[in-house]
Amino acid sequence: MPNCVALRYVCCTARENALKPADTDRVSGKTPDAAVASYAYSTANRGKAAIKGVFWSGLNVLVPTTVSAIVFVVSSRILGPTEFGLVALATSIVAFTLAFAPGALGEVLVQQANLKQRHLDSVFWVCVGCGTAFYILLLLVFFSWPGDVFVDPQVRTLLPLLGLRLIFDLAATVPNALIIRSMSFHQMALRTISSSLISACLCIALLFAGYGIWALAISQLSISVVSFVVAFWSVNWRPGLNFSADAFRDVWRTGLFASGNRLLQMMSIDQMLIGFLAGPAALGIFNFARRLFSLINDLIGASFANVSHSLLSSLQSERDKAKEAFLLASFASAAASFGAFGGLGAIAGDVIPVVFGDNWVSAVQPVQAFCAMGLLSSIGLVQWALISSQGRNDRWFYYQAISQALTLVVVLAVADRGVFAITCAIAAKTFLVFPAAIMLSVQTLHIDVKRYLAQFVSPTVATLAMLAVLYLISPYLSEMAAWERIGTKILLGATCYLAVLLVLSRQRVRVLLELLVNRRKAAAA
Repeated sequence: MPNCVALRYVCCTARENALKPADTDRVSGKTPDAAVASYAYSTANRGKAAIKGVFWSGLNVLVPTTVSAIVFVVSSRILGPTEFGLVALATSIVAFTLAFAPGALGEVLVQQANLKQRHLDSVFWVCVGCGTAFYILLLLVFFSWPGDVFVDPQVRTLLPLLGLRLIFDLAATVPNALIIRSMSFHQMALRTISSSLISACLCIALLFAGYGIWALAISQLSISVVSFVVAFWSVNWRPGLNFSADAFRDVWRTGLFASGNRLLQMMSIDQMLIGFLAGPAALGIFNFARRLFSLINDLIGASFANVSHSLLSSLQSERDKAKEAFLLASFASAAASFGAFGGLGAIAGDVIPVVFGDNWVSAVQPVQAFCAMGLLSSIGLVQWALISSQGRNDRWFYYQAISQALTLVVVLAVADRGVFAITCAIAAKTFLVFPAAIMLSVQTLHIDVKRYLAQFVSPTVATLAMLAVLYLISPYLSEMAAWERIGTKILLGATCYLAVLLVLSRQRVRVLLELLVNRRKAAAA
């Protein structure tokens, strides 16, 4: 079946089976598991749910990313690299601790075919207990001899506040999983948008009030608190006392490798090493570049990853549909990320001093190195969504373990050569290990590797054409004012990229546009 026809079949067949979670065990008197049943997979019209999901997941990322970008610009003009580095080091310590917690069990709840109330209760209480225990352990370690010797006093003062994220983030594991499982992406958007807006208002107000690094720390904690509250408010499930060791073992056996993947993704050892070895100022530059990278990566990759993971999980027994959905998601993520990261890398030298201030000129080259990694990052998120959805977390765990180990090696090897050397080394490592991720993806669904790589040909050619145009016109724009030069480059670069992409992949782009149109109709239905 041709790609386009198959995708229409995935997205337009079967009747709608609306998911309306209801607290039936409390409202209607049904058994607790009847409430859980309302969070079953959508087996009818998953395509319509996925189309709606792309919209809501995109909104879920777009609004918080926009708000975060505004806060990022404001805080970058008030605080310098050292202040950013202090908060980044404290945050990485909390993230390192959080990485060992069982938060990844939420992914298992999304995939669990026969989900029961006892699974939810067991995971919830284990997560809350671990969050509380890890918070106490964090304070004991960093307010004793090791913390006195190795950790900056300003970093230590931030830890009691930022460490509270351990409790709130883990307590939200189960309701977040139920939202994703039922493809209720509008609820996810409500949660994220609310937390980001409240956090932004707090951060900006505290910055102008002169609270400095505390403004960043308080805003981070507020995100966790508001997300926790809204997530529980969005679902009608409430934790009971139905803890079952057998039910937890059911989840834990499946979640072992998922927890390992989460451990590797959240450890932030690279940031901790840079902070300890190169100092807070160097970490501030690195974190600035990474933050700018994350704004774009979250905006593009997270939207596709969230929806792809839920949709592909529901298509585990329908391999042909899963193949077509995965290939289209891969093309769409590449088309969006190649243009965004390629364009940012080309104009970073103009944008950073104008938007963020002269304090951050030294971050231009690290940002460009992160842009190179960004070409692969969004694709990698879709790959993770596929492999995780098909229950092969063990494969992704081993891949991530090797990749993270190599990251630590290159950071240790070049830590004394500056932030640009560190980011270039990490980028080189990323490209060297990426073929392994390609092979894992094609083997999972038995896709021909040439067919998979063909999804990236037109975005690659369009990116090269855009970079060539920007390089050739740069000498003629040197006399322009900074904002005029930036605007002209963005306009010409985007026009060139889209034109080449449309010429080379007109049919694929048309399918994506049709899906967006169907999304509007689905939203109105």
